[in-house]
Amino acid sequence: MNRIPRRVFTGEFKAEAVKLVSEQGVRKSEAARRLDVSLKSLDDWIDHARHRYPLAVLCRLLRTSRSGYLAWADGKPLSAQRLESERRLVAIRAVHAKGRGHYGPEKIRTELQAQGITVGLNHIKRLRKQDGIRCARGSGAPPPISGIVCR
Repeated sequence: MNRIPRRVFTGEFKAEAVKLVSEQGVRKSEAARRLDVSLKSLDDWIDHARHRYPLAVLCRLLRTSRSGYLAWADGKPLSAQRLESERRLVAIRAVHAKGRGHYGPEKIRTELQAQGITVGLNHIKRLRKQDGIRCARGSGAPPPISGIVCR
């Protein structure tokens, strides 16, 4: 059985990827998707770039506090509150997908309560905003077929 060759990225490519996130303001997940690299690799490249960028810039890139970044860099585990927020975000994503992107925060909260997950409405709104989850607009009906008149 043949192995898939490991991809090797140049230093220039890595620097451009970090610049895409740091200077152009593109979200890490979006940049990783555009560049066809894993989010973990992009995080590693940002971490390696810390000697070139101030800590404040890295914290803004990673959307975390200074103390949170330093704890992560030292290998400390996430706090219990942060872990619970991550679990809730996974549940929110699942309910959002189940509703085909049409569920707002109130409906998501109702669905989560039915699953036995207690979460406040403002917490749902904050997590959705941080993750870029938005409701789909429109009725969901297929567009009309041109040339056919319905009577």
